[in-house]
Amino acid sequence: MDKKTFLIFLMVWFSGFIISSPADNLKIKFSAGFLVIILIHILGLERCSDEVNLKAFNITAVTYPVIEVLLRASIGFIDPLAVNIAEHFLAGAAVASVISVASWGTLKKLNLNERFLFLSCLAIVICLLYELIGYLLYYEPTAALYSDTMRDLAMNIAGSATLSVIILALNKKHGARESADEGTSGP
Repeated sequence: MDKKTFLIFLMVWFSGFIISSPADNLKIKFSAGFLVIILIHILGLERCSDEVNLKAFNITAVTYPVIEVLLRASIGFIDPLAVNIAEHFLAGAAVASVISVASWGTLKKLNLNERFLFLSCLAIVICLLYELIGYLLYYEPTAALYSDTMRDLAMNIAGSATLSVIILALNKKHGARESADEGTSGP
């Protein structure tokens, strides 16, 4: 993240944290997301990533709190179930975006199919852990998982798989363009 993007990131996440209501769990989500992105920035993982993954990561880092706050604010105008579905779809996509940058060292060694499987599966595992932790915190720990948790997880999977396909398609297109540029350049 360059300095300008990083400052925008800080302002957006700080504003989202202030705007979010203490009644919902946005402060927890924003705190966790902020810490993960700051950790990636401190470790310099985004500097090792390719251009496509970095753009997806920067867009996610800057827009996620805005979209999340707007979705929560729209509950009065839109069916809460639709808002919940959109939230979990976008959360899955955000997790895939963060993983694509954080694990670029591994991803660049894999072919496109292996990248898709690795990125999607890791995002799904993280989303599953998030859903299970939320379930254990807010619901009876001895009861079976309920249908809302399954729907949330299904949307997390759809979001992570969708963004994984988009990132990999752009990587393939970008890689083909780079190899074409290298092939046309003479000595």
